[in-house]
Amino acid sequence: MIELRKDDVHILDCEVRWLVRNKLENRHCSIWICTPLTEKECLEKNLFGEAEKSPRMKMDKPRKGDVLFLLNPSEDKLWGVFIAISDIGEFDLNAWKDSPFKFPHQIKVKPINEKIHITEATSKLKECGVIMSQLRSGYEVPRFFRYPPEITKKVLALFPDEAISPTQISEIEDEEEKVLTIRPKSGFDRVAGLEPVKQFIMERMVEPLLYPSLAQKYRLRLGGGLLLFGPPGTGKTLIAKATASELEAEFLEISPSIIRGFPGDAEQKLERIFTEAMKKTRIVIFLDEAEALLCAREQQTSTVMQRVVPVLLSLFSRVTENKESCVLIIAATNKPWEIDEAFLRPGRLDARIYVGPPNQSAREELIRLCLEERPHKFTDEHISQLAEELNGWTGADIESLFDKASIECYRRCPKPKFPDDEVLENDIIPLTFELVKEIAKDIKPSLTYEQIAQYKEWNKRYGTLKNIEGDYSINSTNAL
Repeated sequence: MIELRKDDVHILDCEVRWLVRNKLENRHCSIWICTPLTEKECLEKNLFGEAEKSPRMKMDKPRKGDVLFLLNPSEDKLWGVFIAISDIGEFDLNAWKDSPFKFPHQIKVKPINEKIHITEATSKLKECGVIMSQLRSGYEVPRFFRYPPEITKKVLALFPDEAISPTQISEIEDEEEKVLTIRPKSGFDRVAGLEPVKQFIMERMVEPLLYPSLAQKYRLRLGGGLLLFGPPGTGKTLIAKATASELEAEFLEISPSIIRGFPGDAEQKLERIFTEAMKKTRIVIFLDEAEALLCAREQQTSTVMQRVVPVLLSLFSRVTENKESCVLIIAATNKPWEIDEAFLRPGRLDARIYVGPPNQSAREELIRLCLEERPHKFTDEHISQLAEELNGWTGADIESLFDKASIECYRRCPKPKFPDDEVLENDIIPLTFELVKEIAKDIKPSLTYEQIAQYKEWNKRYGTLKNIEGDYSINSTNAL
């Protein structure tokens, strides 16, 4: 037996700590807030909470697998380092009862060290690029809820290497190995227009899963594959999540980043993900930017993709043959012509649906959704007129338009002295038809007639719903 010297053990420990730190630095992070009344309970229960009316809940929210820190602004200290082991939910109705405030937005965490803290946290966080907002109390708190990996790396650097125990490397890897799923809450009622698309998915994909006994009498195959294709910003991802919601299914997203790593890593990850997915009772596997993963083999120059495509073809077939669970594969792409035709054969992505820009009624519905919970002076006539003038705009274009109009109204509003002060009703500047129309003049729609023609041509050859083209139109010149 070879005995390791103390120096060797120290070197090994340092290498493992570096590996752990490197894994953490590639994740998003979030800084949660506590008070002297809630700090102890947060640390004892490994449960963080966000205030009931926190504006941060309307931002990009932390999710399972993120790196978390706990800031006590009144004592200017930052606790770390934690991993989120859940998405945001409400887990303990009795938490923080001694506090005068409610914290219903909760997240479960797991420490990867001995829960140490650093002092002078506010100034150090600012140096890391974390933008702070001053409260009426005079304390400063992070303005945003979720930060990218470049911020994670800087905040982690505030904690010494000893804060990350080498014994925790397996636990970090275990967290990475878990198949992270979500349960979307918004169904088809939150998808504007696209009625033929929604009807097809309901009849062919959703209802057989909801009524399996009846489907079995006709030997209908449960689950299967669906390709959503069309221009960017037309709602393909939204439809995929809404489908999972209608099914009351878990939702698992696979992005092209899965191919990163050493040779063989991508194939092993995909094998593990599909194996775990098929253990679920009901799940939607969503492949975003599918052309990157399902690309035609004759166009491939990457040796990685030359191995990945055959693996995916095999996994797709395995899902089709699986009788034990309901697995629905939904792939979304802006470039359907780059997908290997083997994926378009029966038993794989055998339903292929064009998702184009919204028609008049869908644009009206989109505008109403954009106006929800925003102060405005729009009438039904304004909505109808604006929808007509936005012919050829995608859903993403319309959302961006209203975001810019909202920013302009926000810019004009007088600001309260402190971020947590109530805003006076008379200070609110509503969105108006005139303002939105004026801003629209400076925005160029993201689609052209030629682009739409290309999608329609592919739909004629491969699409499942041939007559869907009549529901979408685009002018060669924008009406605005």
